Amino acid sequence: MVDLKRFYNERVNETSQSDYLKQVGHTVNGTAISHQSFELLISNITENLELNSDDKLLDLCCGNGVITARLAQYCETIQGIDLSDELINIANLSQLHSEKISFITGDIMQLDDILDDNRGYSKVLMFGALQHFERNQLTELLDITIKFCAPEFTLLLGFIPNISKRWRFYDTLNKKLLYLYRRLAKTDVMGTWWDKQYIFDICEQRQLKCEFLDVEVGEYGYPYRFHAVIKKSV
Repeated sequence: MVDLKRFYNERVNETSQSDYLKQVGHTVNGTAISHQSFELLISNITENLELNSDDKLLDLCCGNGVITARLAQYCETIQGIDLSDELINIANLSQLHSEKISFITGDIMQLDDILDDNRGYSKVLMFGALQHFERNQLTELLDITIKFCAPEFTLLLGFIPNISKRWRFYDTLNKKLLYLYRRLAKTDVMGTWWDKQYIFDICEQRQLKCEFLDVEVGEYGYPYRFHAVIKKSV
């Protein structure tokens, strides 16, 4: 896998300090997505998580907080965590920051060391980041996250690359060849393409309800991504 901490730290240094969307890769052909696309993205997240004013939200792989900050108005508190110290510095220093939010630098696979006894999150978001994990890490990722959740919670794994639609993204011969080369060289930032059934089976083993939502036609990332809404009820 790509050294993501180094990749995003370098990306920050190569990007305008105010181009928050481009810093975290919310782009189309190298240009930040439109304001309209971003607002639709936020609307979908709040709807899929069913955010309300009583929620404690845990935002895993939060990047520079550009999404985190927009969600602050919908919930009580938010804890953001990201591996990149450069992105977390921007999150803490930028005008995006809210008193409802706190940010921590750290590896989300080490939540026990990061969050200590800070538990009871009713909602969890990990948007556009599952692709940066190997298939065999999903079990551990779910188990460690659940430890910090309330008895009833909703986890949104958003913007997941769909392996059955991979060739809609690599839709030319040159793109296919570049993809294969990067996979062999282990420099493919897109990372892991996921199978819905694989995610569903792991959730079912933990008695978690899992529903999949395809990114709707016309939306950013539509042809090849989906969301997984995972719930635990008492």
